[in-house]
This record gives sequence, C-alpha cells and structure tokens, in this order.
Amino acid sequence: MGGQWLLIDDPVKNREEADSSIYRQTTWDWYTSTMYTRQAPDARILLVMTRWHSEDLAGKLIQSAENNKTADQW
Repeated sequence: MGGQWLLIDDPVKNREEADSSIYRQTTWDWYTSTMYTRQAPDARILLVMTRWHSEDLAGKLIQSAENNKTADQW
C-alpha cells in the first residue's frame, strides 16, 4: 500500500551537500526510484526545503514539469 500524503522534509542539509553533483543525483535517484513509487493513486507530495542550488530536488522537479507536460506539474 502506498501513502496518500508523502512529505519530503529538507532533503539537503547544508551547502556542501547542495554543491555536490553526486549528492544531488543521489537525491534525485532516491526520489524517482524509491519515494515516487510508494505513493497511492491520487497521492499528494509535499516538498519542504531550502533552495541551495538550482539543480536541487525542487529545481529538477520544476525543470521536469516545464520540459514534459505529462510530468507532475509543480
């Protein structure tokens, strides 16, 4: 069973993580392969975070929405 409400709270804890392309990719991989697959139909995802980098999780989600109209629209 998946969750109806999925909360992602501060996936980046500091500037060092934000500046690491490896950490940003690891976070994206976790989101797409683990977290996203655990939602129930019509689930809601709430992302709460400080924007440290333009390619952080929020940035990638926004970019995905802009580039693909069938993607989740953030």
